[in-house]
Amino acid sequence: METKTPRLFILIVGQLRSAEQTIGAFREYCVGLPEAKIVVQCGASEGALAEKCFPGALIDAWDPPEPLPWRVRWAWPFLGEAGSECGRRKPSFYYQLLRQYRALDLCADQVDVGRDWILKWRPDLRLFGPLDWASHSDEKMISLPPNDNFGGYNDQWAIGPADLMFHYLRRLERLADYFAVGGRVQAEAFLKWCLNGVPVRRWSVPYCMDRGTHLQPVVLSQEWDDVFDHDLVDKLRESAVAVDMARRERSYPHVSFPACGRFGQHWQRALAWGWRWSAGVIARRAGASVL
Repeated sequence: METKTPRLFILIVGQLRSAEQTIGAFREYCVGLPEAKIVVQCGASEGALAEKCFPGALIDAWDPPEPLPWRVRWAWPFLGEAGSECGRRKPSFYYQLLRQYRALDLCADQVDVGRDWILKWRPDLRLFGPLDWASHSDEKMISLPPNDNFGGYNDQWAIGPADLMFHYLRRLERLADYFAVGGRVQAEAFLKWCLNGVPVRRWSVPYCMDRGTHLQPVVLSQEWDDVFDHDLVDKLRESAVAVDMARRERSYPHVSFPACGRFGQHWQRALAWGWRWSAGVIARRAGASVL
């Protein structure tokens, strides 16, 4: 029986604020980029910039509907740092789920789930070394970064066989179930919960977030469940990227899932009640084929 060569689908998801600075390194280091099918899901005002940075890609310039669903707005945590959570983290958390779902919807009918691979990538990430997915194309698992996990799984990029990446990209559909077991709103914790039972490995690809004005330090702390790699640290530092191995953030307490205490768990279950039936409706709002 003939074995078909895997194809690569690249989903670029997020704001293009520093895409002009990062696209050169992405073209240089992403193996197989010229042959890949690229989908760019960006802000509604960024269509022209997307075409400039990713010529030939399928461009979807779209913004999620506002406001946040009230269950997300009132999800745990809603005390303490509720202002910053609602103002920045919760919208980022929820709208990224919508954008990823929509990006996959744009090309899902072209993907051979038993053959192809999918890379989900943020356009503000800068590469400093090869992203050679083809050398791992016989491995049936999702590859994730070893850094910036904050006790869960880093959601900045991921790559793997299409059938496994569908779990990753459609996790919006599982948000109500996550609330029902007491899960708090934290992107890394939610991703780890969604990938329970899915084979995952850490791939030490040298990269960092490019904010446009500066390179954001990479966090590599075993306290946050990061996987320490001396070679990765050396490569990042050679590339003028700071590596923080002792970072503490009050807003990311390092405690085990569900990380919101007994009252918080009851609160999340109450929010989830009556919402599960509408999870498909919520997901379809993000689907390009129905808008």
